[in-house]
Amino acid sequence: MNSIIPKRFQITLVVYPALLIGAAFSIPTAISDESEEKLAVITSEVAQAVQSGTDVKDVLDRLAVNEIREAVDTSVNKIEEKVLTESDFVYLDLSIAMDSFTLTGSDTELMVEGVGVYRLAETPTLFAFNQSSIVRFDDRTTFNTGFGVRKLHNESLILGSNLFYDYETTSGHSRWGLGLELLSDNAEFRTNLYRAITGVRTVDGVNETALDGYDVRFSYMFPFKYQPRLFVTKSKFKDDGSYETKLTDWGLRFPFADHWNLSISRQKQDSKSAQTVGSLTYSIPFGKRSSDIGPTAVSSRLSEKMYMPVERENRIIKKKLNLGVTVSGF
Repeated sequence: MNSIIPKRFQITLVVYPALLIGAAFSIPTAISDESEEKLAVITSEVAQAVQSGTDVKDVLDRLAVNEIREAVDTSVNKIEEKVLTESDFVYLDLSIAMDSFTLTGSDTELMVEGVGVYRLAETPTLFAFNQSSIVRFDDRTTFNTGFGVRKLHNESLILGSNLFYDYETTSGHSRWGLGLELLSDNAEFRTNLYRAITGVRTVDGVNETALDGYDVRFSYMFPFKYQPRLFVTKSKFKDDGSYETKLTDWGLRFPFADHWNLSISRQKQDSKSAQTVGSLTYSIPFGKRSSDIGPTAVSSRLSEKMYMPVERENRIIKKKLNLGVTVSGF
């Protein structure tokens, strides 16, 4: 009996996980401890440049950020060669970041993430897609997959909704998430709802509980030099009882080379001191749309947003009891 699944999609189902696994595990190998330290230095000095009004590009050139770019490019090129030219992949994001929302209590940890978007169906005003990702953070690996729909409204606004499933391999925690998007040419608004499926899990002899919660995300791209993007994310997570935690992440994102973006942000959890962190993201727009599909009467920037990955928290936040104190993190 012939399969009802198209052969091209069957092949993609094999290549897709391999592509993202390569992104999550080959990039850390390419990044040396020295490069990780350099990312921390870049974060600090770019943050100071923003505050003082210094040219950010001059700072990046002086700090030789190209060394990190070359390390990631080596891994990306190997991964990109595995993508089938006939597939319906439209976008791939690979990022390395320092993040302070740790469950272990350390100030920051390295996070590596690969996110891919696959076209399922498309008309001139509608785009249906699958998005899957792999995140490696604090010695834990999380897989995510979901489905979304985006609709172009009045050639100036994109309305979107999505549904995701998240699974953390280390603990066995799982979760589902529901998201809504409102995207214009310069501004973006998103909100995501997260609900834990699993209860208490024991990891290294300690009980952990996955938390429910939500986040609200806003970003705005300024129409001047470097087109910096201001972003703010507010999150709240809680258990079935009285425990809750609030997270805030706000900062700027700078496109500084083809496909490359640098983000500098301040992260704060509850009453803890805010931490300055940074990330580098490499975006590959695979999607070459044919002339008879895709939005054609809108700006190229808004058109591209139809195909970019959904912005959500792909890691599962947990709480645990550490030395008599309840702590939470990813």
